[in-house]
Amino acid sequence: MHPCSAITHASFPEALEQAELILKNVISKAPEYMAAKLALAQCMADKISCGLEVRASLIEDGL
Repeated sequence: MHPCSAITHASFPEALEQAELILKNVISKAPEYMAAKLALAQCMADKISCGLEVRASLIEDGL
């Protein structure tokens, strides 16, 4: 099942934005925490697959 179809379209983008903020905060406090970086990468992939824009700077943060 595609992630965009699992949740109503209006709430999924908001959830991804919230996840992005949380993960960026975690990474800023623990830059070597690989699980947070992987979760941020998954968040970016989900945003892209749902047709949402991903900032280039976010991609750099995830790397």
